[in-house]
Amino acid sequence: MQLINYVAVIFVFCVIGFENVKSNAVHEQNYANVSELIDSLLSGYDKRLRPNYGGPPVNVEITMYVISFDALSDVNMDYSINFYFRQYWNDPRLAFNRSGIETLSFGHEVSKSIWLPDTFFVNEKQGFAHSITAKNEFVKVRSNGEVIRSVRLSVTAACPMDYTNFPMDSQICSLSIESYGYTARDITYTWKNENAVGVSVDSTINLFALTGHRQNSEFIQLTTGNYSRLNAQFQVKRNTSHYVTQVYIPCTMLVILSWISFLLNRRAANVRLVICALSLLLMPIGLTLLSMQLPKTSYIKAIDVYTGVSMTFVFIAMVEFAYVSNVTSDKEDISSQIDLIFRYGYAALFGIFNIIYWLVY
Repeated sequence: MQLINYVAVIFVFCVIGFENVKSNAVHEQNYANVSELIDSLLSGYDKRLRPNYGGPPVNVEITMYVISFDALSDVNMDYSINFYFRQYWNDPRLAFNRSGIETLSFGHEVSKSIWLPDTFFVNEKQGFAHSITAKNEFVKVRSNGEVIRSVRLSVTAACPMDYTNFPMDSQICSLSIESYGYTARDITYTWKNENAVGVSVDSTINLFALTGHRQNSEFIQLTTGNYSRLNAQFQVKRNTSHYVTQVYIPCTMLVILSWISFLLNRRAANVRLVICALSLLLMPIGLTLLSMQLPKTSYIKAIDVYTGVSMTFVFIAMVEFAYVSNVTSDKEDISSQIDLIFRYGYAALFGIFNIIYWLVY
């Protein structure tokens, strides 16, 4: 009986060993088949020539998924995004027909051996492809010759901005995609579907809120020919809470401080002088510090209107104090009337200005 058990155990080990050998042989055969297929596809392949060379243009379909908005600079008028960028096109030279093989997947090494679209971003200032811990890129080739290339990129692109309504402004920042050397006779670009541009729900921008995005395509006529171009546009709206607390409230408080001088008796000249002088000195200092953080423009911004009018109100309060403090005693009734007029008119005018300002902007 013990002998039978030993024989059974030996038999089981022999069967398992045979199956492992058989499995390894199958895997080695599969590796050999795939390697031979890759070699046959690349044999005689000239990556210098586009697919269908001399024939119809290559249609390159695009999708992109924004992982994050890294920055949006008012001073430099640009923005930075981190995104997945995928291109789809058909290369008949890479079509194959092998049983059991539908798709070939590669790392970035194969991309050096096949033709790739010379896609670039028209309004890019700087950018790079991620390479930690390995180059973030893959290439897939399907049996019908369709090629899919995906890379992860970080791009800083120019974004011309209109600051007329700053800081209640909205901006549209675009990313333009085009072939650098091939005209529309050789390459046309299209969005793969209506939702080809995606944005992560976790994307946030400092001092801005992403309100939407859209995509479109166009043809651009340049001196070197007609080019196909895609545009991904991102709509952003500035968060005003920072400027309300740092600009609007302080300016309003200084105007109110200067208005308090009208409530004091004309004989309290020293107190009124301190209040007016303090308001008049603090306002320029605050505006100077503010101007260092704001974009420089050749036109008037909404925030310039508010700070300028606030400065004017403070200056008027100082002028009124200088006038009534020099009125002679025989005209004291006139100075009292002037104080009374400014006491109510000053506040009313500033209130009316605020109503109009916030309705307009």
